[in-house]
Amino acid sequence: MRRRVVVVLLVVGVVSQSGLAVVGQSRPNLAQPQAETHVAWVVDVMRRMETIKVGSTRKELMAVFTTEGGLSTPLQRRFVSRDCPYFQSGCHLPSRWARD
Repeated sequence: MRRRVVVVLLVVGVVSQSGLAVVGQSRPNLAQPQAETHVAWVVDVMRRMETIKVGSTRKELMAVFTTEGGLSTPLQRRFVSRDCPYFQSGCHLPSRWARD
């Protein structure tokens, strides 16, 4: 009997130390700091993308974006962010850029 009590106490000790048997306590969200840094990164990338306005030069555009592969015309092209390919922008380009 005494041996069973020792084994049960050892199992309870191991489980409680591993955090499996935490009763009445909320475990901290371990992903929260990572999510905050990710949101900060997205905000930074979006701010860089917002620096491109109507009338920006091709040099300014290409500093933030790169061209996406696929079909395009000289006057219409899809650009993707250099930081993340999921951030995209479609642009209607002036005819003077078609000669570049």
